[in-house]
Amino acid sequence: MKQVLSIVVVVIVATGLASCEARPGARLELTIASDDASVIRRTQAVIYKRLREASGGYIADVRTAWFPELKKLVYEITSGAPAGDALQYLYETRGEYRVFITDEDGEATDWITNQDVADADAGKARRGPTVFVGLAPLSARRVAEVSGEYIGSTVHTSLDGELIYETTLTWPIQRFYQFEVGTLEEAEMLAVVLKFGALPTDVSAWSEETL
Repeated sequence: MKQVLSIVVVVIVATGLASCEARPGARLELTIASDDASVIRRTQAVIYKRLREASGGYIADVRTAWFPELKKLVYEITSGAPAGDALQYLYETRGEYRVFITDEDGEATDWITNQDVADADAGKARRGPTVFVGLAPLSARRVAEVSGEYIGSTVHTSLDGELIYETTLTWPIQRFYQFEVGTLEEAEMLAVVLKFGALPTDVSAWSEETL
């Protein structure tokens, strides 16, 4: 997979999502597919981080409440909420990330999962919209060692079981790597999801209201 030893220019997700035009806020009511209060609470935290990042980062005003007896989470974004499909992507996407290789029998071996990702950002590289991923130091050493033995092999990247990228490995995967996607918005949304990890469970129902 294509590597970068240094990223000179990285478009931070919060900046990429921000617009010169004022965007309205949003109110969300999400039903969680779990009866476990701790799972609901962890899901609340991940979605909160995603929404805050996509609405302006630390300057965003995002408020949340939870009602475990109803399996419900409520969020209010006062302004700058992502619009349309982008907003829905942030709470509907489970976010289970895998970089893996398959053997001759079709058996898959994971090299990278959510736990290995330390950071992610979006921007434009030479080929177009790109997701830049940074691995935790211990994960980077492990992945560099194992990937160095598979030069010339095809490496696959998936999100929630759907293939989003594949490439032929030309050198070992290091601490930083990148992959291309179709649009800048897709790169921005995916970077937010990778940055904060997968949801502990699914959002089974939702409603949105513009503020």
